[in-house]
Amino acid sequence: MNIIFDVGGVLITWEPDAILTSLFDDAELRKRLRSEVFEHNDWIEYDRGVSSWNEVTSRIAERTGIGIKNAERLMAATLDSLEPIAGMVELIEECKTKGHRLFCLSNMNGITYARLKERYDFWAPFEGVVVSGHVGEVKPGPKIFQHLLQKYDLTAGECVFIDDAQRNVDGAMRMGINAILFESHSQCRSELFPLLQD
Repeated sequence: MNIIFDVGGVLITWEPDAILTSLFDDAELRKRLRSEVFEHNDWIEYDRGVSSWNEVTSRIAERTGIGIKNAERLMAATLDSLEPIAGMVELIEECKTKGHRLFCLSNMNGITYARLKERYDFWAPFEGVVVSGHVGEVKPGPKIFQHLLQKYDLTAGECVFIDDAQRNVDGAMRMGINAILFESHSQCRSELFPLLQD
């Protein structure tokens, strides 16, 4: 079986609320920034590789009124906050040991991917990694799934995709890919292994 992992929120922590709480005391400001930064189309385009780090930072500063210094602090914190989720590196290694082919498919800009490649060494078991910032497409759209399947000659029905966003799980399933909504390491493991025995 081919197992396809999302990165942020599955292998690596991605917690926008925690990032905002670490930087801003005002609860109303944090709520507004969640909407105007991480849920804004600019962030999607940043992950798609269309907008640069500097462009997004400037737009955040202007749109939210927090100023360029705070926008820079916020952008830096998005990188500094990323850490492996407990148990997931071990799960990757277990799946590899059992003979399954492993891949990554993530909505992620090139800067974040480069930082993660530099910081962590859990990438070796993966035969391929597709990130949105390199291919110009984002989940849950079909093109990024098609890109992965075609690039690595995979059959959709022989794949299991793991993601922490329901919309991306739904997108994979529309492509005929088996999919699991990630909630925790233990939940993921308990749902994944029965699928691998089919």
